[in-house]
Amino acid sequence: MAGVGRSRPESPPATARLALLVAAAAVATTMAGIMAEGKAVRVEEPHWRSMLANGLDSAPPMGWNSWNHFQCDGNGEVVIRETADALVSTGLAALGYKYININAPPHPLSSLFFLANKMQSISNGWG
Repeated sequence: MAGVGRSRPESPPATARLALLVAAAAVATTMAGIMAEGKAVRVEEPHWRSMLANGLDSAPPMGWNSWNHFQCDGNGEVVIRETADALVSTGLAALGYKYININAPPHPLSSLFFLANKMQSISNGWG
């Protein structure tokens, strides 16, 4: 008795499929028209310059939070120095990146917690 107890998943009604197809075609047609006219990718230079006139966009509006990658491996000073060196060597500093977020893990017995709260204890005297 093959197939007993099995049921095929119901497909959406034909009208729903047709509506979805029409909507997808409308979006594709609209996007093709916009891209052909250059509206989606072109900003005229005078407008671009006016957007930068207030100085808010002279540097990237984001930072580099390396702790998402390194997490809490206990190599505080080494990780900080390598991250700062990478910021310069990759050219990000020249593009306007100035800050590196350094967050200690919440566990109070962690060596990085001690590092974050006692910056003067770093051997190179940072802090």
